[in-house]
Amino acid sequence: MEASIKVRIFTLSSGLEVLEGVKIIRIKSKNYNLLIMPDYMPILGDVQGNIDFENTDETRSLTNINAYYVNSNNEFSFISGSFNSVTSANLLHILAFLNSSTNIDEQ
Repeated sequence: MEASIKVRIFTLSSGLEVLEGVKIIRIKSKNYNLLIMPDYMPILGDVQGNIDFENTDETRSLTNINAYYVNSNNEFSFISGSFNSVTSANLLHILAFLNSSTNIDEQ
């Protein structure tokens, strides 16, 4: 079986959306560009710009966003919205928890 990434997208307006079988995550942020593929090293950060999720059939693009993400063990969690009263550190802790909860979708 070919390796892929499981993506969890959480927005305040739409809730949780899960994408399976993602092959490439392309981040174009204000300060950097990043290409995440299966088995990529663990990483967390913020994005101010655009992000694309690509699988073999389609590409899902989010543009002009301010968001936070974490990638670990082929699971990418992403949270976007207006977080005026929440610190960046708290959001990254929430994302780390989401990525560590492997059974979150079955609950």
